[in-house]
Amino acid sequence: RVGGAVAGTARASAGASRPADRRSGQPGGAREGRTDGKREAAERRNARHRATRDLKREVEQVERELGTVEARVAELTRAMADPEVYGDGAEVKRLVAEHGAAKDRAAELLQRWERAQLALEEAEAKVGGS
Repeated sequence: RVGGAVAGTARASAGASRPADRRSGQPGGAREGRTDGKREAAERRNARHRATRDLKREVEQVERELGTVEARVAELTRAMADPEVYGDGAEVKRLVAEHGAAKDRAAELLQRWERAQLALEEAEAKVGGS
């Protein structure tokens, strides 16, 4: 019994390393097709990542910088709303100039963000991303 079972097991395992596909009779069969599909999907994800990685970083970096500049604009707006500031003409001029420069910088960053976001969306569409 033991000898027969061992011999039978050895024969079964020596026959083929992968079960044959019932349809084609080829080793591996449907399992290989699933593996190939998974590999192709992984390759598409990797290609999408490579194509969009730098653009995503650009969008994120511009968003951070824009957030900082917009916070500064808000801070300067609050400072200019303080009636006591208007007692010092030089301070008012400084605040107005800094506020204008910050608003200009925010507008530049918004345009840069829009360009980067558009480029990212185009790259994702090109490689089939979401």
